[in-house]
Amino acid sequence: MDVSRLGKDGTIAISVDGVHASGSTKAWRDDLTSPQVFLEAVHLTMQKDGQLAWEPIRDPMIGNVNREGTSDIVIPADEKTRLNLEKMLSESLYSVGNLRKRAQTEEE
Repeated sequence: MDVSRLGKDGTIAISVDGVHASGSTKAWRDDLTSPQVFLEAVHLTMQKDGQLAWEPIRDPMIGNVNREGTSDIVIPADEKTRLNLEKMLSESLYSVGNLRKRAQTEEE
């Protein structure tokens, strides 16, 4: 969902969407209570052939965030309320994408 540079050595932190199914910005995961990874750290290097390579690394700060976790999402039993909650959270997580879509729609 987001990337941030950590220091000057080519290490970046990547925030991970723990709500949606892999590869989707709309479909929610079936099990929201399973252990989740919220951040990952990777080290970027330029290979001799000019290709960018990344290697996962362990970072104490990243490990602390993942160990602490986040608040649970309480899924309402009522279908309509559940769908509204999913829509609201999805839109808040992907608001930049929604702004781009709105801008494109307004231009057309």
